[in-house]
Amino acid sequence: MNLLSRKNEFEAERFAKETYDGKPLASALKTLSVKTLTQINPHPLHVFVNYSHPP
Repeated sequence: MNLLSRKNEFEAERFAKETYDGKPLASALKTLSVKTLTQINPHPLHVFVNYSHPP
């Protein structure tokens, strides 16, 4: 289920990047990551098993 959710998230982010300017999106995602104290580049196995959204 996580794989399907991540696929959809990547598609949504790609759409936003292609339709609008991608720089504000990237900045917002970085800010969100800092504020929630998440890792920007977690181990791929950890992402595969535990994440429902792309890091």
